[in-house]
Amino acid sequence: MLDISTILLHYKRKDIQEAMLKCAADREVSIRYKNGGFGKRPDILQYSGDILELAKSGATSFHVSEERWSNPLLLNPEMKKKELEDLRTGWDFVIDIDCPVLEYSGVIAYLVVKALTRYGIAAVSCKFSGNKGFHIGVPFESFPKKVSVKGELKDIRLLFPDSTRRIAEFLAKQIDSKERGYELSSMIQKMDAIDVVAVKMGKTKQEMFKTVCKKCESEIKKEYINFDIKMICPYCETENIIPPEIKEDFISCKGCKRILRNNEKGGAQQCQKCGNKEFIQKFDNSSILEIDSVLISSRHLYRMVYSLHEKSGLASVPVDIDKILDFKREDADPKIVKIGDTVFLDTSKCRPNEAGKLIQEAFDDDPLIEVEEIELNKEYETPRSAIPQEFFPPCIKKMLNGMKDGKKRALFALINFLDSLGWGHDGIEDLVREWNEKNEEPLREVYIKGQLKHHKQKKKHMLPQNCKSYYEDLQACFPDMICSKIKNPVNYAHVKVWIKNNDKNRNKKLPREKPDLTKEQKEFMQKRKEEEKEFKKKMKEKKS
Repeated sequence: MLDISTILLHYKRKDIQEAMLKCAADREVSIRYKNGGFGKRPDILQYSGDILELAKSGATSFHVSEERWSNPLLLNPEMKKKELEDLRTGWDFVIDIDCPVLEYSGVIAYLVVKALTRYGIAAVSCKFSGNKGFHIGVPFESFPKKVSVKGELKDIRLLFPDSTRRIAEFLAKQIDSKERGYELSSMIQKMDAIDVVAVKMGKTKQEMFKTVCKKCESEIKKEYINFDIKMICPYCETENIIPPEIKEDFISCKGCKRILRNNEKGGAQQCQKCGNKEFIQKFDNSSILEIDSVLISSRHLYRMVYSLHEKSGLASVPVDIDKILDFKREDADPKIVKIGDTVFLDTSKCRPNEAGKLIQEAFDDDPLIEVEEIELNKEYETPRSAIPQEFFPPCIKKMLNGMKDGKKRALFALINFLDSLGWGHDGIEDLVREWNEKNEEPLREVYIKGQLKHHKQKKKHMLPQNCKSYYEDLQACFPDMICSKIKNPVNYAHVKVWIKNNDKNRNKKLPREKPDLTKEQKEFMQKRKEEEKEFKKKMKEKKS
């Protein structure tokens, strides 16, 4: 608990005041008082001396918004979304990692920071929340001005809080994924046994962990399938079938009667979906990876840097991202807190667009990509036989050569494109898998399966996205002369087929079809022939 002397001594420090004032610039501020209530909203901090004066008036902690505003004092609860967007100048990516066990929060924070730095983001920062968690932040200046959403470029400033939610969920998947070797589960289990983790978290083992197949990553909710195993006798090479109910350590070979060790007593175990025999005890992210979703909403606040925490009596101090795992609660004792070189949301480290790849992949990361689907016109019929790749447009050919970024959006376009050209599910699956192997970092097998399954279950055929911004954003748009005359990649393929067929028939003399004439037309034609015949006869007589 905080006492008045600790509060006043802490907020009296000029270096603390300056650091907090800098954090409050262009942001809404809310003050909490010793009676548990909050001050009026909206509010701001204008001068460093205001912090001490507020502390003297009973203020215990200061909280600040993720969003930046042109004038925070104009905010009010009645404002509509459009009015808030007009007032918002930007937002910082800040997520609150709040786990009941500080050491586990540290592991999660460390892995989130590690994931962010893998994207080449230099301006990643971290601070202790003041009690049991950490705040991870990336300044608004690190993000691009626009991002592709549903095939359309959107102003990032307007995408709060959806953008932060998507990034948080995307990172939560990454830090305990198969590709990363289930880092979160592995690190926590190295710290404590599974039973100990459950006790510390105040939950049962069943609530904390789930068994996952190492191959297909599907959760094993029921008992594994136990099946008979075959054991070849090393002496007489007789095949011995051992049912799962045989649990003895040794068996007798039915051929030579020698004693053999039963290495898989109780039967072998396999995944019900893919037959794999390797499993891992993986943390259920919802039980331990508590990334606060309440914080990720408009006008919600988080504890300001160097602000005190009422329950713990500790300060919310910046933490060096390389030393997160070494952080101890006593490091945040207000009596020993020092202002160092580590700054939370340090804009001086930002590089333009350094978080562009992260936010784009976060928006792309959806099992069923929510981009606008263009339903085929009723007059359009898919070809009876697949149109070959030689007729594909430049953008599709470019994507099929393998991609570095935007693979999920490309996959969505490719599936609908091939479907519209009569490739059929099997043909689409074969080409998609061939394409995925060419990618610099192939998409996960479970994701490919999900997209193909979704396509197979759809009753309606859908065209891929229209030209050209969607494909420009994928860096696959290299138009030729035909591209200027079409609106969709599917149109390109049909035009190319028509051109080729026309070239084949250009030099051929096609048989002329005799038109069906009426009786009057036949009589008229006969009369014309007789007149021409009579005319030629007269001309011949005249010459002679």
